[in-house]
Amino acid sequence: FGAPQRGQMNFSWTMSPGAQYLAPSAQHYMYRTKATRANNPGADGFVGAPSGVGYIYPDLINENDPAFAPTFANATSTAMSSLGLRIASVIGMSYTEASATSLAQAPDVHGLVWLDFACYSGLGGNITFLTPSQVPVIGPRYQLWSGLFDNSTSLATKLLQQSTDPTSPDAYSIVIVHAWSNSYQDAMQVQALVDAQAPNQVDFVTVDEPFAHVQKYLKR
Repeated sequence: FGAPQRGQMNFSWTMSPGAQYLAPSAQHYMYRTKATRANNPGADGFVGAPSGVGYIYPDLINENDPAFAPTFANATSTAMSSLGLRIASVIGMSYTEASATSLAQAPDVHGLVWLDFACYSGLGGNITFLTPSQVPVIGPRYQLWSGLFDNSTSLATKLLQQSTDPTSPDAYSIVIVHAWSNSYQDAMQVQALVDAQAPNQVDFVTVDEPFAHVQKYLKR
């Protein structure tokens, strides 16, 4: 977040909904200094950090303490609402629709990014809609994680191979940027490589936007 280039591209940062209680100065600083398109080429966006108001594994909670799951989901919803967060990211051991239902049904949660614990992109971009409100759950498709997954060059190549049809699930790719092996500048390099080869083919957006599009084009 301290990169001097911040604001040169659209980028989403995870923000714990509980930060307003535990680290309010940090939360206020990030909100106060976020980049906007009013005076930058790109904007900062925020998505709820795993796995809600506290760090849990929703699938294990669902198995071992199912009565607690709605309580946690409602606390998460309240905290997200007060920060203006609409999308929550979660980490789980194994994705099932049942394990995500409590969070998806919370009134102020409008979408979930599900990261598999063993491999954040384990769902491979899979998109599901949870009943009854048809809240979308999207799995990250790629990871910018040098040494284990993609680097800037290989990721740019893969993004250029994705569909550009908004009615296809393959047109949407959430990319996890590993903070300890890659930087904001590496993400900028991905965009620069893509734009150099195919200008206007790939839109780099904050995470709220693909959720809005899948609701529009893919919702059952």
